[in-house]
Parts: sequence; structure tokens; C-alpha cells
Amino acid sequence: AFPSGPPPYPFGMTYTGPTTVTGGTLEVDKYLGLSPVTVSGTGTLRGNGSFGGAVNVTSGGTVAPGTNSIGTLTVSNNVTFNAGSKAFFRVNLTNSTDKLFVQNTLTYNGTIIVTNLIASKPFTNGTIVKLFDAATYVAGPVAVQPNSPAPGLMWDTSSLAVDGTLRVTTT
Repeated sequence: AFPSGPPPYPFGMTYTGPTTVTGGTLEVDKYLGLSPVTVSGTGTLRGNGSFGGAVNVTSGGTVAPGTNSIGTLTVSNNVTFNAGSKAFFRVNLTNSTDKLFVQNTLTYNGTIIVTNLIASKPFTNGTIVKLFDAATYVAGPVAVQPNSPAPGLMWDTSSLAVDGTLRVTTT
């Protein structure tokens, strides 16, 4: 148990217990520990850190790997995106993409928001973007924003449940 009052906590204390992000942003750039994390309301979980506990993203909650640059969030447990949740990914088609690495089961519903960082390198037919890496994928209904990667093209979400990739194909 933590002492009462605001941080900082005495050197050597570790954080335990569940974490709930209901508004604002929790940026994790180190190991958070075994605590389960729930993201809801207008809350956002982002960073390049790792988690030992399960992550549950409910309606309104957002997970956004990376910080001011492209990055990876790692969860050595399960991650569940529920209906109404969001996953935000920045894509640089030249060399890298935000990624969510899940060592157990990734279950997703909700909306995937994709931002192409290099306007001069647009999405084309056949583009494959690796967003998720998980031991097991369980996919539900997923929407992608923007609705179309480019005129005459559409998102193909059929591989999300197989290998965590979002693909671009012709309409």
C-alpha cells in the first residue's frame, strides 16, 4: 500500500493494484508490472513500454503505441478491445509502423485508426501493414478509419485474425 498524499513515493516502492485510465493519457515507457489495465471513457494508453497484466479497452478507450515517434507497446498477457474502443497506429510506409505486441491472446472489436505519416508515399493496391503481433488472434467486427486508404482502394481486414496485418486492395 502507498502512503497517503501525492507522489513522489519513497525510493524502492513499487506500484501494485489495477490501473484504470478513464480520461487523459497514461504514457508508459518502461515496465508497468503485473497490474491489469483498463482503458475507458476518453482515456488513452500510449507509449513504448510493457505490461505484465491484462489490458482491457472498453468503449471510448484508446490504445496508441509509441509516443512522439513510432513505437511498440508490449503486453505479456491478454489484450481485449471491446466494441466502441479504438486502436491508433501511425504508419511510415518507408520504414516502420506503430505496433502492439501481445504475448497471449488479442481480442479486438472497435475501430482501428490509421495515419499515414508520409503523404508522398501513399497506400497502394497490395500494401500490407503489420499492426498487431500476437500468439492468438480473436477478431470481431472492426472498422477502419479513414474509411478508404485512397480513391479506388479499400481496407481488407480479413488477415487481422490470421497475422495481425491490414491490407489494401482495390474496390
